[in-house]
Amino acid sequence: MPRETGGVVAVGEIAPGNHRDFGQPLVLDSSIWSPVTSINMQVTYTDESGASYNEAFVISLPVFYSYSSVSTATATPTQSPTPSLKPQLVITGYNTDVIPLQPGSQFNLALNVQNVGNSTAKNVTMVVGGGSSSSGYGGTQEPGGISGTSGDFTNFAPIGSSNVHSIGDFTPGYNLPAYQPLIVNVNTNPGAYPLKISFVYIDDQNHVLVDDQVITLLVYRLPQVEISFYQEVSTFFTGQPNMLPLQVVNLGRNSIVLGNMKVSSDSGQFTNNTILVGTLDPGGYFTLDATYIPDLPGPIDLLVQIDYTNDFNQSQVISKTLTVDIVDQPIIEPPIDGGQNGGGVDVNPPGPETFLQKVWRFVLGLIGLDSGVISTQPTVYPSGDSVPTEQPIIIPVKPPLKGP
Repeated sequence: MPRETGGVVAVGEIAPGNHRDFGQPLVLDSSIWSPVTSINMQVTYTDESGASYNEAFVISLPVFYSYSSVSTATATPTQSPTPSLKPQLVITGYNTDVIPLQPGSQFNLALNVQNVGNSTAKNVTMVVGGGSSSSGYGGTQEPGGISGTSGDFTNFAPIGSSNVHSIGDFTPGYNLPAYQPLIVNVNTNPGAYPLKISFVYIDDQNHVLVDDQVITLLVYRLPQVEISFYQEVSTFFTGQPNMLPLQVVNLGRNSIVLGNMKVSSDSGQFTNNTILVGTLDPGGYFTLDATYIPDLPGPIDLLVQIDYTNDFNQSQVISKTLTVDIVDQPIIEPPIDGGQNGGGVDVNPPGPETFLQKVWRFVLGLIGLDSGVISTQPTVYPSGDSVPTEQPIIIPVKPPLKGP
Protein backbone atom coordinates (compact mmCIF):
# COMPACT_ATOMS: atom_id res chain seq x y z
CA MET A 1 0.00 0.00 0.00
CA PRO A 2 1.36 3.51 -0.85
CA ARG A 3 2.55 5.62 2.05
CA GLU A 4 2.98 9.40 2.35
CA THR A 5 1.53 9.92 -1.16
CA GLY A 6 -1.51 8.84 -3.10
CA GLY A 7 0.55 6.53 -5.19
CA VAL A 8 0.95 8.93 -8.12
CA VAL A 9 4.34 10.45 -8.99
CA ALA A 10 4.93 13.07 -11.72
CA VAL A 11 8.27 12.50 -13.40
CA GLY A 12 8.18 15.18 -16.13
CA GLU A 13 9.78 14.98 -19.54
CA ILE A 14 12.39 12.39 -20.39
CA ALA A 15 14.65 13.13 -23.37
CA PRO A 16 15.71 10.27 -25.68
CA GLY A 17 18.43 8.16 -24.03
CA ASN A 18 17.88 9.70 -20.58
CA HIS A 19 16.19 8.35 -17.45
CA ARG A 20 14.49 9.60 -14.30
CA ASP A 21 14.61 8.06 -10.80
CA PHE A 22 11.78 8.32 -8.30
CA GLY A 23 10.75 6.65 -5.06
CA GLN A 24 7.46 5.63 -3.56
CA PRO A 25 7.17 4.69 0.16
CA LEU A 26 5.15 1.49 0.67
CA VAL A 27 3.71 -0.55 3.54
CA LEU A 28 3.69 -4.37 3.29
CA ASP A 29 0.59 -6.06 4.58
CA SER A 30 1.32 -8.24 7.60
CA SER A 31 -0.80 -11.09 6.23
CA ILE A 32 1.71 -11.83 3.47
CA TRP A 33 3.91 -14.82 4.31
CA SER A 34 5.19 -15.73 0.87
CA PRO A 35 8.90 -15.05 0.16
CA VAL A 36 8.07 -12.99 -2.97
CA THR A 37 5.23 -10.52 -3.60
CA SER A 38 4.36 -8.29 -6.59
CA ILE A 39 3.02 -4.78 -7.20
CA ASN A 40 1.42 -3.32 -10.33
CA MET A 41 2.70 -0.01 -11.82
CA GLN A 42 1.02 1.97 -14.61
CA VAL A 43 2.86 4.62 -16.65
CA THR A 44 0.97 7.29 -18.60
CA TYR A 45 2.75 9.67 -21.02
CA THR A 46 2.46 11.58 -24.29
CA ASP A 47 4.90 11.91 -27.17
CA GLU A 48 6.03 15.10 -28.93
CA SER A 49 3.00 15.13 -31.22
CA GLY A 50 0.57 14.96 -28.27
CA ALA A 51 -0.48 11.30 -28.61
CA SER A 52 -1.25 9.60 -25.29
CA TYR A 53 0.08 6.16 -24.22
CA ASN A 54 -0.50 3.84 -21.24
CA GLU A 55 1.77 1.00 -20.17
CA ALA A 56 1.49 -1.42 -17.24
CA PHE A 57 4.33 -3.15 -15.40
CA VAL A 58 4.51 -5.84 -12.67
CA ILE A 59 7.33 -5.46 -10.15
CA SER A 60 8.33 -8.43 -7.95
CA LEU A 61 9.58 -7.67 -4.44
CA PRO A 62 11.31 -10.11 -2.07
CA VAL A 63 9.85 -10.45 1.43
CA PHE A 64 12.08 -10.91 4.49
CA TYR A 65 10.69 -11.86 7.88
CA SER A 66 11.97 -10.41 11.08
CA TYR A 67 10.44 -10.88 14.48
CA SER A 68 12.35 -8.20 16.23
CA SER A 69 11.68 -5.25 14.03
CA VAL A 70 9.96 -4.21 10.87
CA SER A 71 12.01 -2.58 8.11
CA THR A 72 10.46 -0.01 5.81
CA ALA A 73 11.61 1.61 2.60
CA THR A 74 13.38 4.94 2.66
CA ALA A 75 11.59 7.81 0.98
CA THR A 76 13.40 9.36 -1.97
CA PRO A 77 12.55 12.96 -2.93
CA THR A 78 10.78 13.39 -6.25
CA GLN A 79 12.70 15.34 -8.86
CA SER A 80 11.18 18.48 -10.34
CA PRO A 81 10.03 18.20 -13.96
CA THR A 82 12.45 19.57 -16.51
CA PRO A 83 11.02 22.58 -18.41
CA SER A 84 10.08 22.04 -22.05
CA LEU A 85 12.70 23.12 -24.59
CA LYS A 86 10.53 22.71 -27.66
CA PRO A 87 9.74 25.51 -30.14
CA GLN A 88 6.08 26.43 -30.54
CA LEU A 89 4.84 28.48 -33.53
CA VAL A 90 1.63 30.43 -33.01
CA ILE A 91 -0.34 32.74 -35.35
CA THR A 92 -0.83 35.88 -33.28
CA GLY A 93 -2.79 37.81 -35.93
CA TYR A 94 -3.95 37.78 -39.53
CA ASN A 95 -5.76 40.01 -42.03
CA THR A 96 -6.70 40.29 -45.70
CA ASP A 97 -6.17 43.17 -48.14
CA VAL A 98 -9.72 42.78 -49.53
CA ILE A 99 -12.64 43.51 -47.18
CA PRO A 100 -15.17 42.00 -47.37
CA LEU A 101 -14.39 38.72 -49.15
CA GLN A 102 -16.88 37.72 -51.83
CA PRO A 103 -17.11 34.75 -54.23
CA GLY A 104 -14.44 35.28 -56.89
CA SER A 105 -12.35 37.72 -54.79
CA GLN A 106 -8.56 37.48 -55.14
CA PHE A 107 -6.79 38.55 -51.97
CA ASN A 108 -3.55 38.28 -50.00
CA LEU A 109 -3.64 36.58 -46.62
CA ALA A 110 -1.12 38.18 -44.22
CA LEU A 111 -0.11 36.22 -41.10
CA ASN A 112 1.95 37.23 -38.07
CA VAL A 113 3.77 34.14 -36.74
CA GLN A 114 5.61 34.05 -33.39
CA ASN A 115 7.78 31.42 -31.72
CA VAL A 116 6.45 31.19 -28.15
CA GLY A 117 8.62 28.16 -27.29
CA ASN A 118 12.03 27.93 -25.59
CA SER A 119 14.20 26.84 -28.51
CA THR A 120 14.80 27.76 -32.14
CA ALA A 121 12.56 26.45 -34.90
CA LYS A 122 14.77 25.84 -37.94
CA ASN A 123 13.82 25.69 -41.63
CA VAL A 124 10.21 26.61 -40.96
CA THR A 125 7.83 25.84 -43.82
CA MET A 126 4.25 27.13 -43.87
CA VAL A 127 1.63 24.97 -45.56
CA VAL A 128 -1.72 26.73 -46.15
CA GLY A 129 -4.60 24.29 -46.12
CA GLY A 130 -2.72 21.82 -43.92
CA GLY A 131 0.23 19.54 -44.58
CA SER A 132 2.81 17.20 -43.06
CA SER A 133 6.37 15.95 -43.41
CA SER A 134 6.92 12.61 -45.11
CA SER A 135 10.19 12.04 -43.24
CA GLY A 136 8.33 11.33 -39.98
CA TYR A 137 9.43 12.06 -36.43
CA GLY A 138 12.87 11.50 -35.04
CA GLY A 139 14.59 11.62 -38.44
CA THR A 140 16.38 14.19 -40.52
CA GLN A 141 14.21 16.22 -42.88
CA GLU A 142 15.04 15.62 -46.50
CA PRO A 143 14.41 17.87 -49.55
CA GLY A 144 10.96 17.28 -50.95
CA GLY A 145 9.78 15.73 -47.74
CA ILE A 146 6.83 18.11 -47.14
CA SER A 147 3.35 17.27 -48.41
CA GLY A 148 0.96 20.16 -49.05
CA THR A 149 -1.71 18.37 -51.10
CA SER A 150 -3.70 16.91 -48.23
CA GLY A 151 -5.44 20.18 -47.36
CA ASP A 152 -8.99 21.31 -48.11
CA PHE A 153 -9.17 23.77 -51.03
CA THR A 154 -12.91 23.71 -51.67
CA ASN A 155 -13.52 27.35 -50.72
CA PHE A 156 -10.05 28.91 -50.80
CA ALA A 157 -7.38 27.98 -53.31
CA PRO A 158 -3.82 29.30 -53.79
CA ILE A 159 -3.27 31.56 -56.79
CA GLY A 160 -0.01 32.97 -58.17
CA SER A 161 2.08 30.54 -56.05
CA SER A 162 1.72 27.20 -54.31
CA ASN A 163 0.47 26.74 -50.77
CA VAL A 164 3.94 25.81 -49.44
CA HIS A 165 6.25 28.68 -48.33
CA SER A 166 9.64 28.65 -46.63
CA ILE A 167 9.85 31.42 -44.01
CA GLY A 168 13.25 30.71 -42.38
CA ASP A 169 14.29 30.24 -38.75
CA PHE A 170 12.45 31.38 -35.63
CA THR A 171 14.35 32.11 -32.44
CA PRO A 172 12.33 32.16 -29.19
CA GLY A 173 10.04 35.22 -29.02
CA TYR A 174 10.76 36.21 -32.64
CA ASN A 175 7.98 37.36 -35.03
CA LEU A 176 7.94 36.91 -38.79
CA PRO A 177 5.30 37.90 -41.38
CA ALA A 178 3.97 35.35 -43.85
CA TYR A 179 1.82 35.84 -46.95
CA GLN A 180 -0.30 33.65 -49.18
CA PRO A 181 -2.27 34.76 -52.31
CA LEU A 182 -5.70 33.09 -52.36
CA ILE A 183 -8.92 33.20 -54.34
CA VAL A 184 -12.45 32.56 -53.12
CA ASN A 185 -14.31 29.95 -55.13
CA VAL A 186 -17.15 31.51 -57.17
CA ASN A 187 -19.46 28.73 -55.97
CA THR A 188 -18.77 29.45 -52.29
CA ASN A 189 -21.87 30.41 -50.35
CA PRO A 190 -21.74 33.18 -47.74
CA GLY A 191 -20.56 31.99 -44.35
CA ALA A 192 -17.64 31.53 -41.95
CA TYR A 193 -15.03 29.03 -43.20
CA PRO A 194 -12.06 27.59 -41.24
CA LEU A 195 -8.67 27.45 -42.97
CA LYS A 196 -6.02 25.06 -41.65
CA ILE A 197 -2.37 26.20 -41.62
CA SER A 198 0.56 23.92 -40.74
CA PHE A 199 4.14 24.83 -39.79
CA VAL A 200 6.77 22.14 -40.41
CA TYR A 201 10.19 22.72 -38.82
CA ILE A 202 13.23 21.13 -37.10
CA ASP A 203 14.15 21.60 -33.44
CA ASP A 204 17.59 21.65 -31.85
CA GLN A 205 17.65 17.83 -31.53
CA ASN A 206 17.05 17.55 -35.30
CA HIS A 207 13.47 16.33 -34.80
CA VAL A 208 10.86 17.17 -37.41
CA LEU A 209 7.83 18.81 -35.79
CA VAL A 210 4.48 20.01 -37.15
CA ASP A 211 2.27 22.70 -35.57
CA ASP A 212 -1.31 22.78 -36.97
CA GLN A 213 -3.57 25.79 -36.49
CA VAL A 214 -6.91 27.03 -37.83
CA ILE A 215 -8.04 30.55 -38.74
CA THR A 216 -11.52 31.66 -39.85
CA LEU A 217 -12.36 33.72 -42.95
CA LEU A 218 -15.77 35.33 -43.55
CA VAL A 219 -17.32 35.28 -47.03
CA TYR A 220 -20.09 37.77 -47.94
CA ARG A 221 -22.35 38.08 -50.97
CA LEU A 222 -23.07 41.81 -51.33
CA PRO A 223 -25.87 43.09 -53.58
CA GLN A 224 -24.61 44.33 -56.96
CA VAL A 225 -26.97 47.16 -57.88
CA GLU A 226 -26.92 50.33 -59.98
CA ILE A 227 -28.73 53.49 -58.87
CA SER A 228 -29.38 56.13 -61.55
CA PHE A 229 -32.01 58.20 -63.40
CA TYR A 230 -34.06 56.13 -65.84
CA GLN A 231 -34.52 59.14 -68.14
CA GLU A 232 -32.63 62.34 -68.88
CA VAL A 233 -33.03 65.03 -66.26
CA SER A 234 -33.25 68.66 -67.46
CA THR A 235 -32.37 71.78 -65.53
CA PHE A 236 -34.44 72.39 -62.40
CA PHE A 237 -35.81 75.80 -61.31
CA THR A 238 -35.91 77.07 -57.76
CA GLY A 239 -39.31 77.23 -56.13
CA GLN A 240 -40.91 74.88 -58.68
CA PRO A 241 -41.76 71.18 -58.17
CA ASN A 242 -39.54 68.89 -60.26
CA MET A 243 -39.79 65.10 -60.70
CA LEU A 244 -36.80 62.86 -59.91
CA PRO A 245 -37.00 59.69 -62.06
CA LEU A 246 -34.92 57.27 -59.94
CA GLN A 247 -34.37 53.54 -60.42
CA VAL A 248 -32.33 50.67 -58.92
CA VAL A 249 -31.24 47.70 -61.10
CA ASN A 250 -30.01 44.29 -59.85
CA LEU A 251 -26.78 43.55 -61.76
CA GLY A 252 -25.97 40.35 -59.83
CA ARG A 253 -26.63 36.72 -60.71
CA ASN A 254 -28.84 36.05 -57.68
CA SER A 255 -32.05 37.50 -56.31
CA ILE A 256 -31.68 40.08 -53.56
CA VAL A 257 -34.02 41.50 -50.93
CA LEU A 258 -33.82 45.27 -50.41
CA GLY A 259 -35.49 47.48 -47.84
CA ASN A 260 -36.50 51.14 -48.07
CA MET A 261 -35.19 53.34 -50.87
CA LYS A 262 -34.93 57.02 -49.93
CA VAL A 263 -33.65 60.19 -51.63
CA SER A 264 -32.64 63.28 -49.62
CA SER A 265 -30.56 66.46 -49.82
CA ASP A 266 -29.23 69.21 -47.58
CA SER A 267 -31.57 71.79 -49.14
CA GLY A 268 -35.03 71.80 -50.71
CA GLN A 269 -38.23 69.94 -49.97
CA PHE A 270 -39.20 66.38 -50.97
CA THR A 271 -42.47 64.55 -51.33
CA ASN A 272 -42.96 60.86 -52.10
CA ASN A 273 -39.23 60.28 -51.53
CA THR A 274 -39.36 56.89 -49.67
CA ILE A 275 -40.57 53.50 -50.92
CA LEU A 276 -40.10 49.80 -50.03
CA VAL A 277 -38.27 47.89 -52.78
CA GLY A 278 -38.56 44.20 -51.79
CA THR A 279 -37.21 41.29 -53.88
CA LEU A 280 -35.32 42.00 -57.11
CA ASP A 281 -34.59 39.19 -59.56
CA PRO A 282 -31.36 39.22 -61.62
CA GLY A 283 -31.70 42.04 -64.15
CA GLY A 284 -34.84 43.39 -62.47
CA TYR A 285 -35.39 47.05 -61.63
CA PHE A 286 -37.50 49.25 -59.36
CA THR A 287 -38.39 52.93 -59.85
CA LEU A 288 -39.07 55.84 -57.52
CA ASP A 289 -40.66 59.07 -58.81
CA ALA A 290 -40.00 61.63 -56.12
CA THR A 291 -40.91 65.33 -56.22
CA TYR A 292 -38.23 67.87 -55.37
CA ILE A 293 -38.66 71.63 -54.81
CA PRO A 294 -35.19 73.27 -54.63
CA ASP A 295 -34.66 76.51 -52.81
CA LEU A 296 -31.04 77.32 -53.76
CA PRO A 297 -29.40 77.61 -57.19
CA GLY A 298 -26.26 75.74 -58.23
CA PRO A 299 -25.22 72.05 -58.34
CA ILE A 300 -27.15 70.06 -55.71
CA ASP A 301 -26.12 66.56 -54.53
CA LEU A 302 -28.96 64.09 -54.06
CA LEU A 303 -28.22 61.18 -51.69
CA VAL A 304 -30.00 57.91 -52.53
CA GLN A 305 -29.90 55.24 -49.78
CA ILE A 306 -31.20 51.66 -49.80
CA ASP A 307 -31.36 49.53 -46.63
CA TYR A 308 -30.74 45.76 -46.59
CA THR A 309 -29.62 42.94 -44.25
CA ASN A 310 -26.43 41.02 -45.09
CA ASP A 311 -25.78 37.28 -44.74
CA PHE A 312 -24.72 37.67 -41.09
CA ASN A 313 -27.97 39.48 -40.10
CA GLN A 314 -26.30 42.89 -39.94
CA SER A 315 -28.06 46.04 -41.17
CA GLN A 316 -26.25 47.67 -44.10
CA VAL A 317 -26.88 50.68 -46.38
CA ILE A 318 -26.15 51.16 -50.10
CA SER A 319 -25.49 54.82 -50.91
CA LYS A 320 -25.21 56.69 -54.21
CA THR A 321 -24.86 60.44 -54.85
CA LEU A 322 -26.49 62.01 -57.93
CA THR A 323 -25.97 65.66 -58.94
CA VAL A 324 -28.54 67.97 -60.60
CA ASP A 325 -28.24 71.61 -61.74
CA ILE A 326 -30.55 74.20 -60.17
CA VAL A 327 -31.09 77.70 -61.66
CA ASP A 328 -33.09 80.66 -60.42
CA GLN A 329 -36.60 80.99 -61.81
CA PRO A 330 -36.70 83.88 -64.40
CA ILE A 331 -38.85 86.97 -63.54
CA ILE A 332 -41.08 88.06 -66.49
CA GLU A 333 -42.06 91.81 -66.35
CA PRO A 334 -44.83 93.39 -68.48
CA PRO A 335 -43.50 95.49 -71.44
CA ILE A 336 -43.49 99.32 -71.19
CA ASP A 337 -44.80 101.19 -74.34
CA GLY A 338 -42.42 103.95 -75.34
CA GLY A 339 -43.36 107.32 -76.95
CA GLN A 340 -41.96 108.74 -80.15
CA ASN A 341 -38.48 107.42 -80.86
CA GLY A 342 -38.98 105.14 -77.86
CA GLY A 343 -38.12 107.86 -75.30
CA GLY A 344 -41.32 109.76 -74.45
CA VAL A 345 -44.70 109.37 -72.89
CA ASP A 346 -47.94 110.30 -74.54
CA VAL A 347 -49.78 112.68 -72.23
CA ASN A 348 -52.75 113.35 -74.56
CA PRO A 349 -53.34 110.30 -76.67
CA PRO A 350 -54.80 111.13 -80.08
CA GLY A 351 -58.54 110.81 -80.46
CA PRO A 352 -60.87 110.68 -83.48
CA GLU A 353 -61.67 114.08 -85.27
CA THR A 354 -65.31 115.15 -85.11
CA PHE A 355 -67.38 116.53 -88.03
CA LEU A 356 -67.53 120.08 -86.61
CA GLN A 357 -63.75 120.16 -86.34
CA LYS A 358 -63.47 119.23 -89.99
CA VAL A 359 -65.95 122.07 -90.98
CA TRP A 360 -64.08 124.62 -88.87
CA ARG A 361 -60.78 123.72 -90.50
CA PHE A 362 -62.42 124.16 -93.92
CA VAL A 363 -63.64 127.66 -93.01
CA LEU A 364 -60.21 128.64 -91.75
CA GLY A 365 -58.69 127.53 -94.97
CA LEU A 366 -61.09 129.70 -97.04
CA ILE A 367 -60.17 132.85 -95.18
CA GLY A 368 -56.46 132.10 -95.37
CA LEU A 369 -55.90 130.89 -91.78
CA ASP A 370 -54.06 127.74 -90.62
CA SER A 371 -56.30 124.76 -91.19
CA GLY A 372 -54.18 122.21 -89.27
CA VAL A 373 -55.67 119.79 -86.82
CA ILE A 374 -56.40 121.62 -83.61
CA SER A 375 -55.53 119.89 -80.34
CA THR A 376 -55.95 116.45 -81.86
CA GLN A 377 -52.22 115.53 -81.94
CA PRO A 378 -50.59 114.20 -78.78
CA THR A 379 -48.12 116.31 -76.90
CA VAL A 380 -44.91 114.37 -76.28
CA TYR A 381 -42.52 115.10 -73.45
CA PRO A 382 -39.09 113.55 -72.91
CA SER A 383 -39.06 110.59 -70.54
CA GLY A 384 -38.14 111.51 -67.02
CA ASP A 385 -39.37 115.17 -67.25
CA SER A 386 -42.26 116.36 -65.17
CA VAL A 387 -45.50 116.59 -67.14
CA PRO A 388 -47.40 119.89 -66.71
CA THR A 389 -50.98 119.67 -65.75
CA GLU A 390 -52.11 122.13 -68.48
CA GLN A 391 -50.57 123.01 -71.82
CA PRO A 392 -51.89 126.09 -73.66
CA ILE A 393 -52.71 125.64 -77.30
CA ILE A 394 -51.50 128.54 -79.48
CA ILE A 395 -53.07 128.92 -82.92
CA PRO A 396 -51.29 131.36 -85.18
CA VAL A 397 -53.57 133.90 -86.90
CA LYS A 398 -52.71 135.40 -90.30
CA PRO A 399 -53.76 138.95 -91.20
CA PRO A 400 -56.55 139.32 -93.78
CA LEU A 401 -55.58 139.90 -97.35
CA LYS A 402 -55.87 143.52 -98.59
CA GLY A 403 -57.28 144.33 -101.97
CA PRO A 404 -55.48 146.31 -104.63
